[in-house]
Parts: sequence; structure tokens; C-alpha cells
Amino acid sequence: MFAANFSSPERLWWALVLVIPLAIHLWRRRYQRVVAWSAMRFLRAAQQQVQQRVRLRRLWLLLLRIAMLGLLIFAIADPSTDYSQVEQYLRRSTGTHHVLLLDTSYSMGAVGESQGVSASAFELARQRAMKYVQQLPQGDVISIVTIGSRDRPLIEQPVFDRQEIISELAALELTNRSGEALNAITLAAAVAERCRAAMQDIVMTRYAIFSDFQRDSWHGVTPEIVSRIIGASGKIEFFDCRQPYLHNLAVEDLDVEYPAGPFGNQVALRAQFKNYSQTKSQSVTVTWSIEGRVVQREQVSLAPSELVTVRLDDQNLKVGQHQAKVHIAPVPAAQPDSLLSDNTRWVVFSTAAKFQVLTVTGRYRSEELLATALVPTASTRWPVQITTVNEGELIDQGLAQYDMIALCNVKQISSAEIEQLHAYVTAGGTLFLCPGDRIDIANYNRSFAISSEFRMPLQWQQVVEDSDVQIQLDKTSHAITKLFADNPTNGIEATPISTYIKCVA
Repeated sequence: MFAANFSSPERLWWALVLVIPLAIHLWRRRYQRVVAWSAMRFLRAAQQQVQQRVRLRRLWLLLLRIAMLGLLIFAIADPSTDYSQVEQYLRRSTGTHHVLLLDTSYSMGAVGESQGVSASAFELARQRAMKYVQQLPQGDVISIVTIGSRDRPLIEQPVFDRQEIISELAALELTNRSGEALNAITLAAAVAERCRAAMQDIVMTRYAIFSDFQRDSWHGVTPEIVSRIIGASGKIEFFDCRQPYLHNLAVEDLDVEYPAGPFGNQVALRAQFKNYSQTKSQSVTVTWSIEGRVVQREQVSLAPSELVTVRLDDQNLKVGQHQAKVHIAPVPAAQPDSLLSDNTRWVVFSTAAKFQVLTVTGRYRSEELLATALVPTASTRWPVQITTVNEGELIDQGLAQYDMIALCNVKQISSAEIEQLHAYVTAGGTLFLCPGDRIDIANYNRSFAISSEFRMPLQWQQVVEDSDVQIQLDKTSHAITKLFADNPTNGIEATPISTYIKCVA
């Protein structure tokens, strides 16, 4: 149990003097020659009783002398005691490792009444976890894993100290995000396995889960999955800490819309709100903010269990990245909200980002029509920017900086350029082919269709000059024509065509 260290161990040789009291004791027991005479026979019975008392007294005297000399020698040797082994013995594990899983996701902030006291589900879970720890047998070890706040255990190495565990629980804070219960249980099982490998006397693991068991955090978790994760050496206990939602309003969704397309500088925000109360209608104030500046406030009424969609109409924003926030709050006369953490949502988005286009021209001004279609205005705020190079400069360009590359009437494509373009497309770039009257059709077929990594589903045949050709949307099923089919004023059917390249699939 403990170890004693001596500053002067050589003095322990004095322990040999302990034989002196023993020698004295044995010397006093030596036998004398007995001379019998008649008068003593009447006193023999009384003498035997006296001798028994004397022997017992001498034995105690022997033990006292040995103890006194032993303590004196022990003190002379200057001992120092190491109580670490005593502490380790007193704290020896009873064979049980307790893993506490405490839910810190945002839904645990729901406030309700428990036994007449208003408290959040998180506070209720914390109190129950502390009580659980205080009632554990002395010697059991404990770890803590949280659901929703960390990707690693809060306390991974099992500890004996109850006060340390309680201090960690007291310092734990609620998060503003949902949790992943399945990941937390898997992590807890891994912690338990490492503990069993490090501590040979651990034979059982008990998992204690303190949660409100909301769907956001527990989606997809079934008893069968949990049993498979924790294995046969573990037992699990659930503590339901949910609080009744007396009156709860929530922002269900916040999204960004681009009315003028992804290259426009106008955006619209769309939010959905829900009243989770089953009996009370609620009036709320909706506050819209962009870059931390309030841009609009409005009031919305929500019937019980109603889901309402509210829009913030077009906002003209500068080029770049933006942050928008929507917040709802009950009007002063309404009931207080049970869960405040779901009353706000944020979204980060970009507007009018410059779309970089590289046009490779095979003849002077052959890219002009495409450039006019992509940039129909001289405004510097237009989000598309075009860079033009001739066909001999393509191989020297760093293509990764461009969102789209357009080959405009480029006569031939070399094998090195094909490899360059294929790597660009594979990385997510867009390649736009605008063949003209000077292209080498055999080269294009070989580069993009026949024995090519691009594997285009068509081949070019020949350049045809025919002014009677007309596009008829009702007679084609090509995917690109569907973009125009629902727009009767698109004008594509009236577009004059004089020259085209005939293709076959």
C-alpha cells in the first residue's frame, strides 16, 4: 500500500539490539534445581496460579521492550513515507468507466418550467449530470463527450476526481448550432475502447446521455445502431432533459435569390418563419440587416403551427461578398419566446462577381459578336470581363484564372493545346466552341470527337452556305433550345442564317 524511504538506512543495523530483550526473557526462564520438602506440597496449587500471571506479565514486558527499541531505531534511520501508493490503492477502479454525453446543441436552450422553476433544458441536463457524478461509487473513472460543440472529447483521459468533472460541467456552455449524436456516440465508444486498453481493470463501460433528443441532432440514430457501436461491454442510459415549448418562434430558412441572374448586382432575400405554439397566435417584428446595417423592419402575424415566407425585395449591392441577417422578436405584448437561439439566421453571398472570359480569336474581330452578347454595355459595373488573345498565344496562357474559354474561329488545335484545355475542363472550367468558316474540320473532329478525351457526341461535316435555313423550336428537342422555347419574344426563330456547319451525331 505504501513505501517508506530512509535517509540513513545504515542505522537499521541497530535493529540487532532487539535480541537483547529476548535474551533477557529467555535467561529469566532458566530452570533451577528443585529440592522437595514436605511443607511445600500444600502450597503447590496456589504457586501455579501465581506463576501463570508472572509469565503473562513477562511476555507483555518483552513485547514492550522490543517495541520501544524498534521505534527508537526506526526514528534514528530518518524515514520518509510516500503516500502515492496509498492514494492509488484507495482510488482503485471498481471496473466501471462512465462516459457522459452532454448535449450542448442550440435546442437545449429551450426554457420551460420544471417543478415550478424556470430553467433551460441545458441547465436541467447539467444538474442531472452533476448529480449522476456525485452518486458514483468511489474508484469509478469518468470521461465527458459533448454533442454539438467539439470534434473531440471534453475529457478523454478517464479521471477519478469528482470535483474536476463537476468543474468541467459547470464551465460548459451552450452552442448555437445543431449536434451530431451519431458522431458523438461513435467518439464515446472510441474513448471507452482506448480506456479499456490502457486500464486493465476496466471491465464495463456505462454511457449516460443527457439530451432533449431533438430530430436535428438525433436524425438517423436507432437503438440497433447504438447497440452496434457500443458493443457488448457497454450499457447505455438515457436522461430525457427536454423542456416543453410554451411559445417558440423560429427562423426556419434564409436564402438568396438573384432576380437578374447570377451576374446581376441585385439580390432578394427570402426567409421562412414558423410558430411552434399549438394554441397561441403570435405577432413578430422582422428585422433585415445587411453588413450589420438595418435595411427594413416589418411586422408579421403567425397563426398556431403556421409557416410564413417573407421576402426582402431587390437590393442593389456593390461587387463583392456580403453578409445578411434576419431576426424575429415577439412584439412587447406577446408571450416570451422559449428558445431564442433559433430567432436569428445569417447568410453570406456574393454579388456581381467578375466573370472572367478568355476569347481566343483565329481571325481579326471574330470574337466580336460573342463579346457583344456577353458584355452588352459599357458600364464598368457589368460583371463579365473579357480578355482576348490570338490563336498563337493560347498555349502561353494560365487558364485557371478564367471561368470560361471561347475558341472563336480558331483554325487548328495542337495536341499540347488539347491537353491544356482538357486539364482546364477537368478542373471545372467551361470551354465554348465558336467554329467559323476557316476551321480545319478534320482537326476539330480529331481533337474533340474522334479518339479524343473530350468525347463530344457529334462530328462536324462541312461548311454550308444556305440563306433559306431557319431555326424552328417546335421541331427540335435539343437541350439548348429549351432555354428559348418558353419565351415567345426570344427572336431566335427570326435570326437570319447564311452560313452554318453541318454536324452529325
